[in-house]
This record gives sequence, C-alpha cells and structure tokens, in this order.
Amino acid sequence: MIDYRTEDFSVALRDVDVVLDTVGGETHSKSYQVLKPGGFLISLVQMLLDQERAKAHGVTATFFGHRSHAPRLDLISGLCDAGELRVIVDRTLHLSDVHASLAHSASGHAHGKILLRPAA
Repeated sequence: MIDYRTEDFSVALRDVDVVLDTVGGETHSKSYQVLKPGGFLISLVQMLLDQERAKAHGVTATFFGHRSHAPRLDLISGLCDAGELRVIVDRTLHLSDVHASLAHSASGHAHGKILLRPAA
C-alpha cells in the first residue's frame, strides 16, 4: 500500500498489470508510466482518454463510468433489493493475509468471493 500523502505512486511503482483510476487529472496522467506493456488503465472518471499515449506506452486505456452503465446498475440494485441476487462469500481475511487469499483463489478451491478487510 502507498500513502499518497507522503509518497508519489508513480515513483514507487513499476510494471503494474492494472490501474483503476478513480481520481483523474494528474493521477490519471501518471498512471501510464507505472503500467507494464500490455497493462490496462481503467478510468472511472476520465471519459476522454489519450489513446496515442496509451499506444506509446503499450497499454490499453478504457473508460468505465457509471453513467454509461446506469440501466445495468439499476437492474442489479433491484435484484439485490428483491433478495434475488446474493453474493457467496468463501471467506473473509485481514488485508495483511492478502498472500493467503491469493493462494486460496489460485488453488481453484474458493467457492465464492474472498473478502479482505483492513485492520481495525
């Protein structure tokens, strides 16, 4: 984990597979340089993406915003409210157990989602 208040992620990280940009602006711009070739930059906030910059870095940049998916989210919300959609949780672990959660997921024996919760 990186504390953005004290450390610049674009200096601390390299060869990242996926960046999920929830901020935009300067954070979005810096995200290209931390991705490895073939990586993905997914923005929830920046609709207009610099495809030339993405191509120059060998990555795929895409926008996945809530506005374009509102009908789908309404459907999912309705299913949850009606009790027709249920999330199956395999186990809940502390964030510090992230390696164990990844190993369990990779084993193919997880039956549902593995949730990680931060330390209290």
